Amino acid sequence: MQTTKNTPGQTGIKKLPRKWIIIGSVVLVVILVAVLFLLGKGKGGKTEEIMTAVADRGEIEVVISGTGTVEPNASYEVTSLVKGEIINAPFEEGTVVEKGDLLYQIDTSDVENSIERSKISLEKSQNTYQDNVKNMEKLFVRTTVGGTVTSLYVKEGDTVPANGKIADIIDSRLMRLEVPFISEHAQQIIPGAGAEVTLQPGGDILYGTVSRVATGELVSGNGIVVKTVEIEVPNPGNVREGDRATAMVGDISCNDSGTFSYYDTLTVTAEVSGTVEMVGYREGDMVYPGDVL
Repeated sequence: MQTTKNTPGQTGIKKLPRKWIIIGSVVLVVILVAVLFLLGKGKGGKTEEIMTAVADRGEIEVVISGTGTVEPNASYEVTSLVKGEIINAPFEEGTVVEKGDLLYQIDTSDVENSIERSKISLEKSQNTYQDNVKNMEKLFVRTTVGGTVTSLYVKEGDTVPANGKIADIIDSRLMRLEVPFISEHAQQIIPGAGAEVTLQPGGDILYGTVSRVATGELVSGNGIVVKTVEIEVPNPGNVREGDRATAMVGDISCNDSGTFSYYDTLTVTAEVSGTVEMVGYREGDMVYPGDVL
């Protein structure tokens, strides 16, 4: 057995080796951590784990994926407004067409015939309408001349046939005198010239205006070639149809006397048949063009 001697100046305590000191320190640290952990857990607290990282700049890429149905933006169903035989279809399935392009051409003969029949029917209806309007207007019997009602042939309540007589109207305010002038003298007379008229018998003098000189010639009873000159004479009230007179135009005298006639006469008739509802005038009344009889 080996005996160790103490050298002078040394104590009896031996130094521990270095590794044992390190091991002891680690054990103390572990025990301390364990105690701290138990104390924290016993108080209901939770330890938070803190993670750290170094910030870095990068790009975020988002990718979305899914499924769906592809549909056209707009679709149209072309339908025919009329029926008929297709005589032209200048396209096929898959052909790209533009607005206004011809897709189908349909035989139009049936439609044209229908339009023609409709036009004929419309024209007939229009004609019927116009006829009814005219017939409605014809129910109002009007005079086309002015003058005196000399005769009435109907009274209220009478039935009048088409073309039945309604009244006689005579314009006696102006008389027409036709007198013969020697042809070569008549050629010097012009319409519008003034004329002096002498009534026969009596010799009363009236004044009128030449309205016409005949272009043809006649032979008078004594064999003289004459032309008829027509003179319009205002009626002072005493001249009647059939009265006679002579005339002088300027210094040209007529060859013979002539006969007066009324300037205008009219027998008014009904254009359509019907019942007389109203008679607006009586015999002797004065009427004017357009008046309803």
